[in-house]
Amino acid sequence: MEEGESFVIMQADKPIAKLKLASSVKQLRPFGLCAGEFTVPDDFDAPYVYVPQHDKSIYSNRLQYIYQ
Repeated sequence: MEEGESFVIMQADKPIAKLKLASSVKQLRPFGLCAGEFTVPDDFDAPYVYVPQHDKSIYSNRLQYIYQ
């Protein structure tokens, strides 16, 4: 197939799909597109452990193990 051409898939003499070539040119996003719109915190890759306040005693041993 050439660019701009299409291919129709038929089933029981009815068209069910039309295929076209995707554009081979991929536009790159400009560097710094979102600059200044958000900040990444220093601890963004720190482990996250959710401990409900009412269940803190259940998880205390586990938390000590994780943060050793």
